[in-house]
Amino acid sequence: MVITMKRQIAKTARGVALATMVALVFASVDFTVFSAADSDGNGTIEQGVITASADPAEPLTAAPEEGTVSQNLVPGEKSAGLSALLEKLPDPLTYLASGEADEDMIDPGQLDEAREALDEWLAENGADAMENNGTVSGGDGERLSELIERLEGLEHICDTETDCMDMECPYHYPEMIQQRMAENETPPILTLADLVEEYGVEMPAENAPIAVQTFAVQNAVTHPQTLMLTADNENNSHTGKADSDIDVLMSSKENTHPIELAFTLDELPAQSAYLAIKAYDVDEDGAETDYVYLNDDIYLTMDKTNSYGKKYNKETIGYLAGTNDTWNTTVLEIPVDKLKRGKNVISVTVAPGWVVRVDWMQLILDGGAAAPNIEEFSLDLKDAVTEDNLVTVQSHVTIRQKGTTQYITEYTLTQTETGNVLDACFGQAQETEEAALGMPLNSPSGVYKITGILKDPDTEAIKATDSVSFYFVQGTGPGPKVSHTLSPNVLTNQDVTITVSAEDMPDMGVIDVTASPGTMTVSKNGTYDFTIHYKLKDNNKSFTYQVKVDNIDKAAPKINYSPVTVLEDEAQETVKKLFAEAFSVSDNRKLADEPLSYTIPADVSSSPGTKTVTVTATDAAGNKSTESCTITVTAKPLELKLGGLTAVSGSKDKYSLKAVLTHTGADEIRETGFVWGIMPSPALEMNNGSAKTSPAVTTKNGNLSATATGLIAGVEYYARAYAKVTASDGSEKVIYSEAGKFGFGIPSYGTFSVSGVSNSGSSTTFTITRSGGSDGKQTVYYRTVNGSAIGGTHFTHKQGTVIFEDGEMSKTVSVTELGVTKAYNNDVGTQYSNADRTYSLEIYRVEGGGAIDGGKRSGTRTMTKSLGYAIDRTIYTQEKSITHVADTDGTKGKQVADTTGKQSGKTTNVSFLKNRYDGTNYNTSSFLQYYTDPYQQKYLNATAGGWYYRYVLRSYEDVDGYEHAYMGTLTLEDKNYDISKEDAAVTGVNGQLWACNFLQGARNREGTYNFPNTRTGGGENAYYPKNSSGTTYSYNGKTWVNLRMDDTCYAYFGATGDGVDVWYVDGLTSYAMVQDEKEPVLLGVAPMADGTYLPGDPITVALVFDEIVDNQNSSLSGLTITTNVGTLTYAGGADTNVLYFTGTVSANTSLGGNKTLQVTGISNVAGIKDMCSLSGTSQTFPGGNTNVAVDATKPTATITADTSGSNTVTTANGTASLKVTENGTYTVTLTDGCGSEISKSIEVQKIDARKPTVTIRSGSSTAEDTVYPELTLAVLPEDTGGSGVAKVEYAWTNDTAEPSSWTSLTAGADGSYQAEYTATETAKTAKYLQVRVADGAENVSTVIRSGPYYMMKPATGNGLPTITVTGNPTVWGKSAVLTWTAKKGTGSGAGEIASVYTPDGTQTGDLISDVTTGTSKVTKNGIYVFRVTDQYGNSGSAEVLVTTIDNEAPKLEKLECSLSADKKTGTIRLTDATDDCTAVYDNKGNRTGYSGSGIQTGQYRLEGENTWTTFTGDSFTVTENGKYVVRLEDRLGNISKEYSVEMKDIFKDTQKPSLTAAVESGAGANTDGRYHATVLHISLSYSDNVGTEKLYGKADEGNFAEISGISTEPGTTFTKTYDCVEGVHTYIFKAEDAAGNETVSAPVTVKWDKTKPVIGEITFEQKAANIFDWIIGKKSLILHIPVTEEGSGADEVTYTVTPASGTAKNAAARIEEGVAEIVLSADWKGSITDIKCTDAAGNASDTKSITGAANGIIVEDNPPETTFSVNGSTALAEEYEEVPAIAVSVKDAGENAVSAGLASVAYRVNNGAENTLQEELDINLKTEAGFTIPAEKFPSDAEEITIAVRATDNAGNQSEKSLTIRIHTGGTIVDPPKPSEPPKPAETPKSSEPPKLTETPKESSERLEPTDPPKPSASPKPTPGTPAPEAGQTVEEPTSTDHGKDMTVGGTEENHKCGLCHICPTFLGICCFVWLAVILAAVLSIWIVLRRNRREKEEREES
Repeated sequence: MVITMKRQIAKTARGVALATMVALVFASVDFTVFSAADSDGNGTIEQGVITASADPAEPLTAAPEEGTVSQNLVPGEKSAGLSALLEKLPDPLTYLASGEADEDMIDPGQLDEAREALDEWLAENGADAMENNGTVSGGDGERLSELIERLEGLEHICDTETDCMDMECPYHYPEMIQQRMAENETPPILTLADLVEEYGVEMPAENAPIAVQTFAVQNAVTHPQTLMLTADNENNSHTGKADSDIDVLMSSKENTHPIELAFTLDELPAQSAYLAIKAYDVDEDGAETDYVYLNDDIYLTMDKTNSYGKKYNKETIGYLAGTNDTWNTTVLEIPVDKLKRGKNVISVTVAPGWVVRVDWMQLILDGGAAAPNIEEFSLDLKDAVTEDNLVTVQSHVTIRQKGTTQYITEYTLTQTETGNVLDACFGQAQETEEAALGMPLNSPSGVYKITGILKDPDTEAIKATDSVSFYFVQGTGPGPKVSHTLSPNVLTNQDVTITVSAEDMPDMGVIDVTASPGTMTVSKNGTYDFTIHYKLKDNNKSFTYQVKVDNIDKAAPKINYSPVTVLEDEAQETVKKLFAEAFSVSDNRKLADEPLSYTIPADVSSSPGTKTVTVTATDAAGNKSTESCTITVTAKPLELKLGGLTAVSGSKDKYSLKAVLTHTGADEIRETGFVWGIMPSPALEMNNGSAKTSPAVTTKNGNLSATATGLIAGVEYYARAYAKVTASDGSEKVIYSEAGKFGFGIPSYGTFSVSGVSNSGSSTTFTITRSGGSDGKQTVYYRTVNGSAIGGTHFTHKQGTVIFEDGEMSKTVSVTELGVTKAYNNDVGTQYSNADRTYSLEIYRVEGGGAIDGGKRSGTRTMTKSLGYAIDRTIYTQEKSITHVADTDGTKGKQVADTTGKQSGKTTNVSFLKNRYDGTNYNTSSFLQYYTDPYQQKYLNATAGGWYYRYVLRSYEDVDGYEHAYMGTLTLEDKNYDISKEDAAVTGVNGQLWACNFLQGARNREGTYNFPNTRTGGGENAYYPKNSSGTTYSYNGKTWVNLRMDDTCYAYFGATGDGVDVWYVDGLTSYAMVQDEKEPVLLGVAPMADGTYLPGDPITVALVFDEIVDNQNSSLSGLTITTNVGTLTYAGGADTNVLYFTGTVSANTSLGGNKTLQVTGISNVAGIKDMCSLSGTSQTFPGGNTNVAVDATKPTATITADTSGSNTVTTANGTASLKVTENGTYTVTLTDGCGSEISKSIEVQKIDARKPTVTIRSGSSTAEDTVYPELTLAVLPEDTGGSGVAKVEYAWTNDTAEPSSWTSLTAGADGSYQAEYTATETAKTAKYLQVRVADGAENVSTVIRSGPYYMMKPATGNGLPTITVTGNPTVWGKSAVLTWTAKKGTGSGAGEIASVYTPDGTQTGDLISDVTTGTSKVTKNGIYVFRVTDQYGNSGSAEVLVTTIDNEAPKLEKLECSLSADKKTGTIRLTDATDDCTAVYDNKGNRTGYSGSGIQTGQYRLEGENTWTTFTGDSFTVTENGKYVVRLEDRLGNISKEYSVEMKDIFKDTQKPSLTAAVESGAGANTDGRYHATVLHISLSYSDNVGTEKLYGKADEGNFAEISGISTEPGTTFTKTYDCVEGVHTYIFKAEDAAGNETVSAPVTVKWDKTKPVIGEITFEQKAANIFDWIIGKKSLILHIPVTEEGSGADEVTYTVTPASGTAKNAAARIEEGVAEIVLSADWKGSITDIKCTDAAGNASDTKSITGAANGIIVEDNPPETTFSVNGSTALAEEYEEVPAIAVSVKDAGENAVSAGLASVAYRVNNGAENTLQEELDINLKTEAGFTIPAEKFPSDAEEITIAVRATDNAGNQSEKSLTIRIHTGGTIVDPPKPSEPPKPAETPKSSEPPKLTETPKESSERLEPTDPPKPSASPKPTPGTPAPEAGQTVEEPTSTDHGKDMTVGGTEENHKCGLCHICPTFLGICCFVWLAVILAAVLSIWIVLRRNRREKEEREES
């Protein structure tokens, strides 16, 4: 694999900054080559190779498609001329479509000409011409609008000089660029090795030439790690709150500028720190300098100006590197000492006028951490080729890996000194490959490096890296491989040795390399020269190689120290801290990691005095300095601590006394001992006894002991230890310890406690117990104390006393409980609690000598919460949902449609109820059914402010139109609501919350929408609104409408547009959340049990709120309330509605007697939150009184104070006070009226008279043109006086005047303060932040202010600007012009249009107008974003998905040559040719694959020729040797690069092959040349002098198809059979040899029919009966014989005719229209057999028999004959005396006649009943029957008898005959005689003659005459191929008639009536009534269709 790069990337960088550019990806070959734009924009990008061109590229113009070029855009010549001018303009979207600016595409003169024509046309047609349908119609108007916008787009490009400020500009950031920007969202973890190999960073161990070096501290402990951040986590004020400036385009005008990310370091690096930043669109070549800062350096004054006029400050660590519209990775070194433990913030400033997008940052510390998984990845230089001032350096790459993963490779050519990337390429890893990278021949001399990176294809994690360096000589090319080392290579205080290594590179022609000198030792920093000599292709060369040394440091560090003073026994940690803070160490270069070394003794503060500590400072080079530093320890005042007082064993008047001298003080101790007495404070001057120690105890922690004697039993004594001291001034004083109590027989009154709590129902019992004594009567005071359960609500307060008589040990107190769910003052919300409630009973006083057990002074009762009145807090954090319509698809959902004109519907109104189908559009309603728990509902109604509503809709559009959605609190009317246009949202409806219009693509898959939605401008399938109206709210990451708790939300849907507009709701799920923006409200201070509180008493105060105070959301730790007796601290109550606070009545309280306890304030009201996470309105607390009193009256005493030598302060009234203003040790002496005194030494350490300070840190702009919707500023308070920051207060004001009220600012979890402001103003308002701080000593800082900051609430709904886009193409093209229209908002908060972001640039400047429009030309597929922004930062956007643009040329993998076997021709085959090179995307912007317009043709030519030959397919054949050049062209004219291949060894042959073709012998054709063989072949005979290469055959007009399996041997004649196809076909064959010579055979016509005819079912016409296997007809019988023959054809059907008595004969019936007919006339009897059909090819059908005619066929028309016989004689008498015997004989066959047999015989006498002959006639055909009429049938008195006989035969012939005889009157009837047998009719002789056949006369030896011949109309034409009869031949066959009837046997043909109705004649065998019904049905259908079409036309016209 060879990767070539033939174009320079012009680029500069700073330090070790490197830009890794990602641009053109060629995915289907082994490599990818990319380049950023060069400096002049010239050059062409070809597939796989980027080449530079000498001349600028031709301007790109978009040729309109054929037949669509501006035809009749507007009427008139001027309109046509304008259209023509505009059509010539190039598409502005191609300006940046290729990734670089195409400046040459725009011709200013052409623009001026088009603008003049447009202005003239507008002047004539009016400014609103484009909106007037009378001027411009239909698509013509749209096309003109597109062309005008094209002009405006080009004009915009001319006006845009730098980056667009709109971050989504599709002009300057088209989809291709957006895709680049979206790549590599999760970067690989980098290591220092990666930086060294990939990004040109030099390792600390190797010095870079002419570069500042970073050096490691020797033996330092390293902490290798890589920290990576991809998500925003910081803001301008560095408060830790994200401000959404990562992974978005940013400019210096954005209100979140600069860009920040924060890293947290637990350990600091010891050796190195590098920062990698991946950024997009860094126009470094265009003077864009985006500086990078660390931590607070960003806030320093930008007091430096670079060469481009951009401001920065000296603390910057570098700036970003890169090129236009590409991703770049910049690597910057961070000085290790700039980093700190904890948070480190990286800030990036964007140069004014430019934009940049930061994707991620990585911090690589001490080399980073990674592990490669590749066996080998190595690079070696191979060669360098110079051509046209471009040097291509080739390196050989070897890759060995485990497994089969297809890794990807990346190669970069870098200038080591500057970090500039000159070239780069990408590929897919092969086992061996070559990377070819280019650089200009005039590149500066120096070291260059080729770096290879092997990466994972999915994650892009770096698996391995390698690099190879070379020295490049300007104007010459690559030189030898040169490197150097420094020893030592770290910061040092020694001399440094430089060793230069120079190596041959024979593969590149570089040999005999030497370095002079080879080594050099230097003692100071500087640049040192070495000369490199070498031969380059036998020419002597040399150059100077420079090495910079900067690691020598011989200066020692400096130590500055201030002495430290500490107090005796100060904590060791404090001493260390103060000692460390006293140092200041500096160095000229760099200090060691731990530069200071010293040891402080562990007992340094155990005794007073001055101590010395030796400190050593060391720098990174090893230089040291030392300093002796002092610590002064001052003594603490003398202090005695009394120890144990115990009775002496066995004695009743002695006690052992002990004490310890804990501190000796600064004075001399002369005496120590004890004093005791009955007074509480015995002294040496007044006591009942004393004892000295001997000797005096004078050492620290010395023990004093003595014995008190002479004690009296039952007396309580007090003892103190003392020490007499002499001060330095000679004065004496006594210092005492605290007093201790002791004695014999002292009463034990006991200690009282609450020992138990028990509950029974509504009563709780508390048990009070005495322990440790039982003497005396004791009165114990108790009272109930509020907790989260409060008196008067949950229980009844109780207070009083219980009296313990002497010896009594236990008492009980009962408290009545009211219930845990009782409401406070009838407030419903107070009934609820998520925690158990508590209250207690406490003992607060005991009279009689007893004491209170401090740990058990109270007992607590827990009242278990009611689960029904507990609230699940998730109702505030989790959405509730209801599915109204389950998900379905297509038209299965709920229908929504527009109204028709008849319903008053039009495109500018919408109905949400009725629709065009007289139905109701789907709608639904939602209310508080989400919260069905009645307890929850009750609580929410009492505490919540309302509820939020939204829904997720799935829609399917059936008929194209505009979809509408509406939300409101009232039901809508059944009417049409007006809208401003068909794609507008309905506004102004009573109860309206929000409405929108959106565009779902017709018959696309279902779209999913989240409504309400703040986004607008959406096109088809954008899945967000086109336009919207209403107010929305953002909460929990979703957008909602806000309703009151008792509101119902109604959701309606509608449609508008031209014609029919129908869509379906295919899914609808609604969501609700509780809205509670009001925090808990303080209802009051809970009533307390009666009683007076004294100073020192514990006290509890409970505050009652209207709802539950949530523990999770609230900040209750440290919460306090202030009272007139002191500060109380939060003690409990979280998750109930009561918070209670505890404390002690301050001893300093002075209320002037009894006074009511008052609560005056809460420290942090804002920290009291409910369960809803919404930032609600906090409540204020004005204060309130309780129902209890405090007695704060104090006793008085005389106090004097000794201030270490000052005079005693005394007052006349016996009181004294001393105000001290400095910290120190003070001694206070209390003297009573008896002259005794007690002295106490006090150390004062907490005096703070310094005011705290505060700083406001803001990275936000105060410029008036920057408007913020919200703002966060860091507040940095500081207190240096020692009391600490106690309170931070702030206020947001509209001016600089000091505010009258302040709000407390609470520190965050990390201790930081931040002031936030969310704008509520609907107009731009200046706001100032003012801050003040108070410390623990109540010192208040000066008020600090910051501002002004201009604030304004962001607009919503119709206050937002909108932008719409049209013109998305639907067919393949090279570009598309998208027309956009931007409109400013009309509602609250709307501003004038300030900028419009489009794919070809941001329209900025004076676009202060209501509406503006333009065009954008796009030349790539993808999602194009259009955004409009108003002057206040409100924006609207629209997205367009373009999928049919193809500007990518086809490509192929490779060309392959092959020769024919005889080498006469060659085939060049294209491998993997495709036009699928254009990326296509889905509607989410995800690339779904590649497509294209398709390859149209291929072209080839011999190298050196100018004529191209076109071919199709994937190969072509050539006959000439030579180098062939191939290119491909797609259907849009995109032409691929040229591919070439060498064809060799073609042999020339001019002799044609021989070829003959004939039907193979033995096939047996008939006389007509037809074949009916089962298999038929054509035999081919062929030969050629060099061998026949191919045989082809074709039939008729078809194409030649190759015949496989032929022999190609030369000189021999071969045969080949070719399969024929049944039918009549003409075959032609072709033989072709390897040289392309060909012979075509003579045509061979073959008539082949191998399929036999098929005779169908034989049917009969005029059939009378089918009986006894006889088929019987009457006058005639017609046989229908259907024949199927689809081959050669058949003329007749043959059969055998056999009369009942006669000879069988063969006959034939002609076939007409597929049917042969045989007509049989009466009288005939016989059989017809052997029916078959033979086609023209001789194929005979199967023989057919007549079903049901096994015995034969009879046709007869003779009625039966009847004969009477009277008395045995056929002669009748004239009259008979009596009734004679009458016999009847019936015969069906006359003489020579045919009989069908009798069917029935019946007779009747004198018209009496009919009598049927009982004789069996259904056994067989019977031709005669006889019978005698029984005598009983005759009437007895008849004079005349008539007998009638009716006979019917099987053919239906019937006869009737009667006989009448007269009977003599009076005669008698006698029985007739019984003849031996009935009379038989005379036999009819059997006829031996066959039936006479009537036929068309033919020449024959016999002519048969028809009995009643029909009159034929015309003789049928003979079937072609039927042979004519020979002369003299007799043909006996039926006569063919014009009705297709072939034979008539006797009689005449009748007109047969309809078999259905038996009335009408038939037509084509079908009843006429049937024909009439069909005609009527057809007429009715046509009428219905016409009627429907007319109705639809009327509806369209009406619409």
